[in-house]
Amino acid sequence: MRDEIKIRRARPEDAEAIHTVLSESYKEFKSSYTPGAYRYSVVTAEETRERMKEGPIWVATENENIVGTASGVQRKSEFYIRGMSVLPTMRGRKIGYSLMRCAEAYAIKQKCDTMALCTSPYLDAAIRLYKKFGFAIHNDPPHHMFGTPRIGMIKKINAEAAKATQADLSDTLIQRRQLYMIVEKFKSGERETIYQRLQKKGRMLPAGVEYVNSFLSEDAQTCYQLIKSVSREKINTWIDRWKDVIDFEVVPIEKSTGMLT
Repeated sequence: MRDEIKIRRARPEDAEAIHTVLSESYKEFKSSYTPGAYRYSVVTAEETRERMKEGPIWVATENENIVGTASGVQRKSEFYIRGMSVLPTMRGRKIGYSLMRCAEAYAIKQKCDTMALCTSPYLDAAIRLYKKFGFAIHNDPPHHMFGTPRIGMIKKINAEAAKATQADLSDTLIQRRQLYMIVEKFKSGERETIYQRLQKKGRMLPAGVEYVNSFLSEDAQTCYQLIKSVSREKINTWIDRWKDVIDFEVVPIEKSTGMLT
């Protein structure tokens, strides 16, 4: 089972690790950049600490190890994304998307009406992500950065986008998911009803609740289920969908990762 990704604001002591993420993520494209453009994109640890004074920097972590980062700075009513990088070995886990959600939530809180960024035409995966996130390419100059071609992108923040972002943030990886043991005792005569509903509708887990594993008692009358949830309220929502046929006991579990590996 993969360890969960957590996203938080960066601290000064993270600067070296952030530089490592930038270096690793840009390594395969280094030959396409001029020295100046590469230097601007892969900032040093000291430069990172200085940027923290100018605007927010976020880091994505797995087991406390930094595996992704994003940074930005507010320019009047525009929030400019300075950079976003994820370790090559961690791509495909929606880390970049979650980092962008954090940036957008910050921009909304600061009452910005646009988000902007610059990227390079060589970064196909990044461009696809930005487009999926609602950014559109614009043709405003400059078209080069230290001699390397650049692409400008912009996204308008409207009330509808702000509402969607806030709703999405409640269920993204930026929240810690607590592990729970759920003891489900089937009500008398309801086992067949439970199996039929499960087959027809699945577990009916709400967004923000993740199934991990389950174990059935020998008499098939009690199910012990491991789940992760962003909040106890989410579990209560799930229980409401089954409480007519199951009695529940909810037990939070701490430091139990080793049990599951």
